[in-house]
Amino acid sequence: MRYSSARIVGTKRRGISPVVAELMLLVIAVVAGYFLYGHVQGFMAQLSGGSKPPGMVVIDAAGLNTGSSYCVFAAIRNIGPFETTIVAFIILDPSDQSLIASNTTKVTIPPDSTIVIKDKDVCFESNIGPSGSIRLLKIVTNDGGSSTIRVRVP
Repeated sequence: MRYSSARIVGTKRRGISPVVAELMLLVIAVVAGYFLYGHVQGFMAQLSGGSKPPGMVVIDAAGLNTGSSYCVFAAIRNIGPFETTIVAFIILDPSDQSLIASNTTKVTIPPDSTIVIKDKDVCFESNIGPSGSIRLLKIVTNDGGSSTIRVRVP
């Protein structure tokens, strides 16, 4: 069945007024802006101060002494703005970075200061290689920082 144009013209179509439409768009824009602002603020707070950077430590000098075991002596400097804790000393093969020996410890270093690890503080019981060979001594901090230096096996 076809509708005649007279029927369509005779009916009155209803809608919202332009003023109400403008107000609704304004409210939607304000609410969307509010949620976007909250999301961006949370994201920026997470980037700027949510976590501190890994410990920045430098091994100024290091070596190994021998006796019944191989003991480390080292001067370690914290160059970062936060206190950091050394949690491991690791001996690596320099050719392929494979693990030779490790020793866990807990040595805290204040910011902008140096500590000295003396004989008998950190020792490795296993054989770390023939006398005169080069090894890597790596220290690891509790927050993911590390530093490496070459040492000669006595």
